[in-house]
Amino acid sequence: DEKHPCRPKDMYSTTKRMQELLALTYYYQYKVPITILRLTAVVGSGGKGGGRSWRKFAESLAEGKKIQIPHFSPEELCHYVDIRDVARMFIATAEHPKAIGEAFNCAGPEPIRGFEFAAIVKNLVADIKIEYGFPWSMAQGNEIAIDMTKAEKLINYKPKYTMVETIKNIKDWVDSGGLEKEHVKKESFQDGIAEN
Repeated sequence: DEKHPCRPKDMYSTTKRMQELLALTYYYQYKVPITILRLTAVVGSGGKGGGRSWRKFAESLAEGKKIQIPHFSPEELCHYVDIRDVARMFIATAEHPKAIGEAFNCAGPEPIRGFEFAAIVKNLVADIKIEYGFPWSMAQGNEIAIDMTKAEKLINYKPKYTMVETIKNIKDWVDSGGLEKEHVKKESFQDGIAEN
């Protein structure tokens, strides 16, 4: 749950924790109303920002030959959240007065094992070859299940979208021409300016 000690293990998680502490400082010192959302791995179509690897996932679905799923093994338990649930939770916490000054986990309804994730993909693309691993690390490992009880009790929020619905949404997006419609901007990290 949200009271579990935060022990960042890399620069990414360290900077996320630093942002939380900075926000809490403004809340306690200057009474700025803040809410912290701790998102687990966000899944959705489009593949912008941190979701670029999901675009690769979508491209592999479209090709239908082989796909890397974001588990290191069939037994690994990971917890994801649909981008639509993230949007719903942002709205819920922004509108609920009890969310002010609180930290909330943001995850989907249930964690999922690698073999379950693979079965969902196989149900959508029967002949696709499944590979475990991903072009980038989920940095989860072994057994990750996120508790959403606090959000349900305090602000009456529950995640809605299962991984079956989430992966089907990506497949539907692909089938409707989403990959062709999207023009992902190249990013120039040297000067921080996005190019068209």
